[in-house]
Amino acid sequence: ALSRAAKLYADHMKRHKLSLHDCNGWIRTQLYLATAMQSRGRFEPAMAIARNLARFEIDPERLGSSGANLVVWEARTLPARLYISRGEEGDFDRAIASLPGPKDPQLMKIKDRTLSIFYLECLIQYLECRRALAAGDVEAARKDSMTMNKILARMEEYGDQANKSSSISEYVRALTGLQVYAAEARGLIAQAQGSSGAGASVARSWFKTAAEKQQRPSLLMPPVVVSPMERRLAAFYGKAGNYEKAAESYQAALRRRPNDLASLIGYRNALSQTGREEHALQVDKIITAVKQ
Repeated sequence: ALSRAAKLYADHMKRHKLSLHDCNGWIRTQLYLATAMQSRGRFEPAMAIARNLARFEIDPERLGSSGANLVVWEARTLPARLYISRGEEGDFDRAIASLPGPKDPQLMKIKDRTLSIFYLECLIQYLECRRALAAGDVEAARKDSMTMNKILARMEEYGDQANKSSSISEYVRALTGLQVYAAEARGLIAQAQGSSGAGASVARSWFKTAAEKQQRPSLLMPPVVVSPMERRLAAFYGKAGNYEKAAESYQAALRRRPNDLASLIGYRNALSQTGREEHALQVDKIITAVKQ
């Protein structure tokens, strides 16, 4: 349906000689299509769509248009957010490399770049935190997390300025996504510092906060944080050997993001660990259908 919608929007633009600055619907469908493909486990096709969107050149005369705002805030950061969702070895380096820098030619065209640069800086600090954790450097990760929270606090202070901006919707979406990432990072740091006792309790609390802050998408826009945070909570429970709780959290992830492949696989495995093989087989059939 999203592919069909994108074709219809493309035909509409061609017929009426419109650019993407005037047709944000095409960008929206492509953003959602990329995240839908990623959710089904088709990462490379999703990344191809994301990279194509990120390369779109903004006309300096059309800054502030709905299409340009979606490119600056959504399209230019989508490859990084897809890498975050996958989280394989080297993905955090790839995500950082995919993000535009403060002196990026496209950003330099924007008269007031403050809000979008805050967003990029927060994303980079989050990725630095995740990279440090992957390398086992918890102290460096903690410092990166603190830096991210400081930049996020400054971004929040610009709310009044954002209200007067044409990119207010993108600002609110970005801010919400960053709050989710910030909570997740704190949980991961707490988990790395101690997997039992107080450390585990703190980690669980932050993961729950991240899940609560992740809002549902609206207006044909995909979630800013591509993966449901309930999946992070489920992985925490699974690591602790509490597979009943893990299964419940995977169910919650699937309610947020129906037929998400990683959530389905986690749910099936958690069910098997609790001895519910019949239910696990039913989920396995869904997994097969999603992969087709």
